[in-house]
Amino acid sequence: MSEKSTLAHIASDCAQVQWGHSSLHLFDPLSSLLTAASRTSLNKQLSMNPKITLPTALASALVLATSADAATLFGDDFESYEPDTVLDESGAWDDVSPFPSFLVRDENTAMPFGTPNRYFEYNDPSNTSSVKVFSPDTAAASGALTTLSFDFHEPTSAVADGGFIIGYANQGADLNGAGSRARVTLDDGTISGLSTTVANTYSLDTSYRIFLIFNDTAESINYDGGTIASGVADVWIQALDGGAPVYVGDRSATNSQTASYRVGFRTFSTTIQQMLVDNVSLDEGAVLTELASDTPAITDIAISPTGEVVTLTWLSSPSDMFTVNYSSDLIDWTGDFDDMILADPGTTTTKSFDISGLDEESGKLFFRIERN
Repeated sequence: MSEKSTLAHIASDCAQVQWGHSSLHLFDPLSSLLTAASRTSLNKQLSMNPKITLPTALASALVLATSADAATLFGDDFESYEPDTVLDESGAWDDVSPFPSFLVRDENTAMPFGTPNRYFEYNDPSNTSSVKVFSPDTAAASGALTTLSFDFHEPTSAVADGGFIIGYANQGADLNGAGSRARVTLDDGTISGLSTTVANTYSLDTSYRIFLIFNDTAESINYDGGTIASGVADVWIQALDGGAPVYVGDRSATNSQTASYRVGFRTFSTTIQQMLVDNVSLDEGAVLTELASDTPAITDIAISPTGEVVTLTWLSSPSDMFTVNYSSDLIDWTGDFDDMILADPGTTTTKSFDISGLDEESGKLFFRIERN
């Protein structure tokens, strides 16, 4: 896999800030989202002024810290297979059944993942037999902090009345109730099977990357300012067209720890499902692949005492050009302060904008930074 980065954990407990007829849900602790200085400034400004809100879950405020030391324990990008051939047990996978349900496709004719390459089409067209794909057992995944991640694309046209089950199975076992260690289910735009749910929906006909960060150690582990409890898998999802990863929720482990685990996918005999999959990886540590984004992270917001001027700071590189949009409803983004903003020297850009009169109808404003 390419360069990876560790992402701050967002706790599932929420605090709500009320501003008249509008409200904003802030994930606690805010230290997982902003630097201490930015957090202090943001809390102060939000408490003093009813005019400013932030995009959902402060997604644009997430800052990634690079982690280049993670070792890949298992992986398959499906490039070694011939197009339209059956995925079987002669390659990276150890347990594939029944064979005809799995084909490796070529994106020269269809590109669900954006660039020409090969991907895996998981197809369970029958409600009379179980369909499953598993990696070999991996001892290094037991008693450790690891991350299972892969790209997925669920077509609207897919015949689906069940669910695509993913996760960690015990040594030589299945992802059923007796054999799974940590699992969740993808089905019709919803991630289910969570112990704690925060934001568990996704769009069909859209490509994402999902991350299960599983702590199989006996102790809680901090990663980049957050904490993951022993025996818990944190779940994240990120659209492949860019943007910040979103915290979905967590799943508590089931069954007892075994000497090794295998990861994979399955459906049950009573259900049918189709899912397109690429770039499967099981890695040591809590890691996320940093995806390129044209929506830079906002790191600070300041409001003037009169409430008529907002000052935004966002991540940037010298010579970058930006457009700053605003919206009162997160739907209509046609309003912009400036569409030709040159980045400041260094790693951030700070600009001030007149917002007087912009929120008179709705009583709230949202901001979005886009790289030109």
